[in-house]
Amino acid sequence: MAQGKGAWGLWLAVGIGVGVLWAVLLLGMRFPLGAPSLQEALAERLIKATPGWLFGFLLDRLLYLAKPLLLVGLSLALVGMATGVVVGVGRVVGGRSPLGVVMGVGGVLGTVAVALGALAGG
Repeated sequence: MAQGKGAWGLWLAVGIGVGVLWAVLLLGMRFPLGAPSLQEALAERLIKATPGWLFGFLLDRLLYLAKPLLLVGLSLALVGMATGVVVGVGRVVGGRSPLGVVMGVGGVLGTVAVALGALAGG
């Protein structure tokens, strides 16, 4: 694979795909496991860490959309993190196959998900 301008686009596309799949799988595992997803565990931790005045202000403004928007925002943050990891690894390994990179990054992202879930108490 070339290391030109097109390589950035390829790694970015692969990274976004992996990130979206990762975020959806983390949310989807809630149902078979019967436990909160990583996004929900992080959202609860973030809500507890938010100052009361800011929490009240946001609830007054966003009403019933507050929690769904928080979950979407956290999912997008996870997608961005996964995209950054894939693009970074892809640029480092250069001309190797995207499938091999994705499989290696999958292990890293799984470890990150378990660590974040443990930190968030989920």
